[in-house]
Amino acid sequence: RDPKIFPGQMGDITQMFVSGLRTVELRACGNSSRISVNWSGGDSDVEELSTSSGLQSRCGMPSRLSGRRFFARWQRLHRQLNEWTSEDMLRTHGAWKRAAGPYQKAVRQFVASVRNAGLGTWNRKLMQSSQGAEDDGVSICDVVLKTRASGERV
Repeated sequence: RDPKIFPGQMGDITQMFVSGLRTVELRACGNSSRISVNWSGGDSDVEELSTSSGLQSRCGMPSRLSGRRFFARWQRLHRQLNEWTSEDMLRTHGAWKRAAGPYQKAVRQFVASVRNAGLGTWNRKLMQSSQGAEDDGVSICDVVLKTRASGERV
């Protein structure tokens, strides 16, 4: 059946999606999971991701909800609303993130908070998938490390 989302029915919908998980993937309370489950309105099914690789558990493909896919949608919208220059056409998801000052400041604060709380070093995301280069190869952590090396305040 095609569920319609109405207030008070989220429990039914959640149960329907969770019932599609294999029982070996369910975990006891307090134990780490090896999967992450994503779902958004309009999706016909849940997306199970391996927490170690970030790829879909069943097929090994990148997440449908990945930053790269959101960026591609954003680019299409940007083209429709604004004049699109050749410089914009060459930019990647990583280039846009690095150019976003408030985003970079928030990431630096987050990484510092994780470190200062004694939780260790924030692991950088893998920038390549089984489908090839997902980005231009530079992660947020690369930017932070280069910033530190240049002597700028992080």
